[in-house]
Amino acid sequence: PGGGGGGGRLEAGVETLFRKCQQARLSAIVPVDHGCCQEVFHAVLHSVSATLDAGVSPVLLQDDCAAAVAKCAGELMGLLAGVALTDPELTANPDEIGQKEPFRKDRHQSIDGSIRRGTLCLVLLPALVAHGPDGEQQVKVRARVLDAAYTE
Repeated sequence: PGGGGGGGRLEAGVETLFRKCQQARLSAIVPVDHGCCQEVFHAVLHSVSATLDAGVSPVLLQDDCAAAVAKCAGELMGLLAGVALTDPELTANPDEIGQKEPFRKDRHQSIDGSIRRGTLCLVLLPALVAHGPDGEQQVKVRARVLDAAYTE
């Protein structure tokens, strides 16, 4: 069909369709039920607990953190699937886990509410970054964080 602005809407519609198909396929690949998520999170926490600040592990294991723990584990499983299925490759820096850094909306996502810009946050899951041909880094999935005040 002729010119006009319809092409943009069609492209956006096709992109949306592909995104929904990918999300449906990913949810079939990655089990995110509560029990499975908690098991995965506790296994990861146990494996990295030696590298975390002393106050972090006990806070994450408290019963009142259960919902945040399950959500974080579900996000982790989704991120791992995304890393395995993405081209170009996404990378994460595991050294970020347990680090406290100023909150930046373009780099961090709070798992339990909002954190003000510049407030110290605790990185639970590192950001996933794509590397362009010129070496440029682009954050594709923001790091999952908690307000660092939880550890005080």
